[in-house]
Amino acid sequence: SEDTNADIDLSSFISDIDNAVSSLTPVIATLPANGRVFQLVGGTYTQVTAGQTAVTQSIRFTPNTNWFGSTSFTY
Repeated sequence: SEDTNADIDLSSFISDIDNAVSSLTPVIATLPANGRVFQLVGGTYTQVTAGQTAVTQSIRFTPNTNWFGSTSFTY
């Protein structure tokens, strides 16, 4: 819903037959057009940039204020 953060556990969406999912580190390839992406590090959410390797699989999407609709980011 509008102005609501979405917390995403990327481990639910990735797999690798050769490695444990917990050992994988996603790279945030593109950012959403209508919000920001953060990673949870040491109990604090820090903003990520395009091309950045996330050090965690716990991601938060924060939409722009008063924005609603569809958007996406890739990793």
